[in-house]
Amino acid sequence: AYREEAESFGPGDRCSTSGADRAEALALPSRGRWSSLGATHRLPPLLLQLTGARGDPEQLLQLVRNAELASGDDRRFIADVYITAVNSWGGSPEPPDHDFSDLCVKCMRVLCQVSPEEAREFHNRLRTTNVGKSEARLYEARASLEEGSGSMAKAVKFLREGLRTGAQPTVVLQQALERLELAEVG
Repeated sequence: AYREEAESFGPGDRCSTSGADRAEALALPSRGRWSSLGATHRLPPLLLQLTGARGDPEQLLQLVRNAELASGDDRRFIADVYITAVNSWGGSPEPPDHDFSDLCVKCMRVLCQVSPEEAREFHNRLRTTNVGKSEARLYEARASLEEGSGSMAKAVKFLREGLRTGAQPTVVLQQALERLELAEVG
């Protein structure tokens, strides 16, 4: 499948690895509607274009914008687009750039809607990279997912982890944490 490089990700991979290894660390096992496809030549044309644009952030962002405009309400397809774009970026830039951070946040938010399990896995893998440690919106999305699943303790845990790692902007995490703590008291 188009995300087959994810199979070798292991717990020892860290953000200090090479660009190829960082890209591998961000990849997700294929669980979308294209997971049964064995060869990339059978992927939808847009996903093929994204994989072909590997390492070219400008082209990737243009293809993502086109997909966002054309996808309508198909959240699973846009999740596949975001995942493919993240995997095709060529690794997590150090320090993370704004465009890559935004793409990761969009991916996390849509995965929270279409597949909480994939969202958790995506966030867990991002947490080993600079973008995952520095982007407060990723921790906020994960906390919201856990809160929606009824696990206030996990939601608080992820907000506190984001604060501890120095994720920015901290105000996003502080406000969410205050809201959860007030909800627990009230």
